[in-house]
Amino acid sequence: MFKNYLKIARRTLFKNKVYSSINIVGLSTVIICVLLALLFWNDEHNFDTFHENNPNIYRIVTTVSQNKGDEAEAIDGTG
Repeated sequence: MFKNYLKIARRTLFKNKVYSSINIVGLSTVIICVLLALLFWNDEHNFDTFHENNPNIYRIVTTVSQNKGDEAEAIDGTG
């Protein structure tokens, strides 16, 4: 049964090459975007979780105004 589904899928892919390639490129683009978003979320979520007292860690951010524009500077004690 599964072999029959693969045969039909292969025939459809080769019959409609442009439509299939658009769908495959779109699907792969969405998968890459979701994976990158998950990696970013994981990085932000696990920031400073290795510290023993991590709920009490705070990050101070200051904004400095200069002639060129505003720049944000983070002071997090890492040196």
